[in-house]
Amino acid sequence: MFGTIDSLEGGDRPDMSNRDGLFDREVFLDVLVNAIPLGILLFFVALFVTYGSYPSDVLVVFVQMSLIVVPAVVLLVLTYYAARAVTRAEREDDSATPPGYSRADAEVVSADDD
Repeated sequence: MFGTIDSLEGGDRPDMSNRDGLFDREVFLDVLVNAIPLGILLFFVALFVTYGSYPSDVLVVFVQMSLIVVPAVVLLVLTYYAARAVTRAEREDDSATPPGYSRADAEVVSADDD
């Protein structure tokens, strides 16, 4: 049903060595999960800037905005480095072992096992 490690060696696996650029479709989908929290944080920044009833104390406004903007910037930087790490790992890994598995974990399935 899911195939074996040996079935991936027959050309089903995309060639990782000739990728152009940092972000391809697979890496983009891997780091897309960080776009939702980033969008939520940016929504609140826009909401507070547009409709905020600002107090007279500048320190309160600074703390309020920094509590939203700093995590957004950190998330953006971590997403970039995660994309670089995923791309580097995919380029260096030329074996047909799926992520999270090792050759010792692989079970060879033959036609006689059915």
